[in-house]
Amino acid sequence: MKLESAIQTEIIKWLKTLKKSFVYKHEPSPSGIPDIHCIYKGHSFWFEVKRTKNHKPTQLQIYNHNKLRKAGASVTVVWSLKQVKGIIKEFERLNLL
Repeated sequence: MKLESAIQTEIIKWLKTLKKSFVYKHEPSPSGIPDIHCIYKGHSFWFEVKRTKNHKPTQLQIYNHNKLRKAGASVTVVWSLKQVKGIIKEFERLNLL
């Protein structure tokens, strides 16, 4: 099983290859704030990275995820680069980007 930091590194590296993207990793990450923020083609994506699907966000993370969503951001809990690629691809397929 990969470490959460290794998964984050993979995701960040790939997101940075996208043209018209800005990727930010909070260091150190403030409590309750998703690990990765990516603005891609004008849309705000926040990714909360967990090691596996069995690892769940904390109550504070859930609270902040909901606040970000109400502000119009896309917030997703992920545990693989494949998921992130699928999310971006789906937004592009739906012409939301």
